[in-house]
Amino acid sequence: MNLLMYPIEPQAIDPNRYGEAKTFALPCGERSFLYGGDEAIGVFWGASLHSPMDIFVNQAQARAEARLRLIEALTVPDKKDEEPESTPGKKLSRRSFFKMS
Repeated sequence: MNLLMYPIEPQAIDPNRYGEAKTFALPCGERSFLYGGDEAIGVFWGASLHSPMDIFVNQAQARAEARLRLIEALTVPDKKDEEPESTPGKKLSRRSFFKMS
């Protein structure tokens, strides 16, 4: 499951750029995306959300998770809900561990 970003104007695919990293500022914070492309859909930048996909028992569950992750990516985090980066003996939140905020 990936979060994809497409250029506003279609671009020719450059095979030499496959795997190139680029950081995008999203409402949730900065995320790193990798360059990719396909002849049918053109150039895109992708960030992995889940891999492997076999953790989902059916497509409905996967779609629900995709919607949740999209909402998270497009939502500005509430400052009062943020946790400090790390304190000795304190367990990191999942969001802090993956640097999603």
